[in-house]
Order: sequence, then structure tokens, then C-alpha cells
Amino acid sequence: MGKKLVKEGNQYWCPDDGYIYDLDGNLIAHDTVMRYPQEKHPDIDVSDCEIVGEPNESYNRFEYLSDGPRDFDLPHRSTGRSAGYDLHSPVEFWVEPGDTVEVSLEIKCRIKPGEFLMIVPRSSLGFKGTNHIAITNTAGIIDSDYYNNKDNEGVIKARFHNFGPNVFHVQKNDRVLQGIFVKYDTTDDDDATGERIGGLGSTGK
Repeated sequence: MGKKLVKEGNQYWCPDDGYIYDLDGNLIAHDTVMRYPQEKHPDIDVSDCEIVGEPNESYNRFEYLSDGPRDFDLPHRSTGRSAGYDLHSPVEFWVEPGDTVEVSLEIKCRIKPGEFLMIVPRSSLGFKGTNHIAITNTAGIIDSDYYNNKDNEGVIKARFHNFGPNVFHVQKNDRVLQGIFVKYDTTDDDDATGERIGGLGSTGK
């Protein structure tokens, strides 16, 4: 028997080595756990693999959108003690002085129950050259039930505002933000039972 694969929509994920395949067994991506050169992990014969059901929720993982581009890096940490996972831009874009630009990062994130993903600027964003860039909501909070909710896959987006005098230019695959996994607690009398149906801001409707 070949690899154990988890079917997730129109792709397979291997929990043992972190590699992601399309339904024909072609290698298309890898998660943030294993980042070896792809040539060491050739395409596979799906018929020789054990296909299991949806995995449990006890892990965090960044993923590409099922129908989005895959020609940019998934978030990853730069050093062993980094708190944040660097988020890459899937496109080249410019923000003119005084303007605000919304960018879809074309990724989603599976998050453990009891945790959320906080999206903040990279430390260097405001220190390079004459950059005066901020994300408009200061910090983004991605809840675990945003992933694959009933209205969308849980796409992560950001809005950049340029407070400076010069054009802010981001090239494709530049690291623009960072995501930090944070644990949270609830009150003893918490009785939240609502279900998220929708995207950004849906819990406040």
C-alpha cells in the first residue's frame, strides 16, 4: 500500500509528509511543515494509496484555495523561533499615496479550536525606505470557523493604506504580512451556539 492520503475537496493531502496532490496524483503543493525540493517527491499512483476521510481539527495548516493560483509560496516561518508565519502576495500591486488597495492573499487556514490566527504587518514593513503602510483594520482576526464555512472557503484578504508620500510597490511573492497563532479562553458562563455562515464581518450581521 502506498501513501495515506486525506481527500480535501479537489485535492489530496498526505499527513505524513505534508505534500498535496491533485485527484490524478500530480504533486501540486506542500504545506508549511515539509519544504523539501519537489523533485525528491515525484507524482504518485493514487490507486495504490489508502484514502481516508476528512482529518480532525487538531492541527493548524495553511492551504491554497481550491480554485486559486498556486505559483506563490504558502506562509512559512523564517527562523525556528519566529512567532509569525510570513504571508506572501500572490500578485504584484501598487498603492498610491493616500489610496487603499484590497488584496486577496488566495489562501485559507485550518485553525485548531481554541485558537485564532492574528494577521499583522511584518516588522520591517514600516521601516524600509519611506514606507508608511498600514492595514486598515490594524490587525486581522481569523476565527477557526471561518475555514470552509458555508458561504466561502475562508479566503484571507487584507486592505493596505498608504499614508506616505511615495508609491508603495509589492512584487509577486513578496512577504507582506505575518500570521500568528494565538490561544484564547472563554468565560465560565459562555453559551455561544451560533454558526458562522458567511465571510468577513458575518458574525456582526
